[in-house]
Amino acid sequence: FLCTSHTLSSAEAQSLCTSHTLSSAEVHSLCTSHTLSSAEVQSPVHISTLSSAEVQSLCTSHTLSSAEAQSLCTSHTLSSAEVHSLCTSTP
Repeated sequence: FLCTSHTLSSAEAQSLCTSHTLSSAEVHSLCTSHTLSSAEVQSPVHISTLSSAEVQSLCTSHTLSSAEAQSLCTSHTLSSAEVHSLCTSTP
């Protein structure tokens, strides 16, 4: 969906969360980094409606606490399919 090719157009990045504009670099970093700094986690968008299991499946190669994962996106609802496909591919 977003991270299979690790190259996003600005439109694809914007569609991740309509309330916030993500640069392709932000999304790329989100999907390829194994550790995200607090700034990197809070700088993108926030997912407020994810269960801990859905958060875990967001990027299995990442080490995000549940708080960090919830900080990713607050005002957009992602379906579990969108969440799962957000970062299913490993670099």
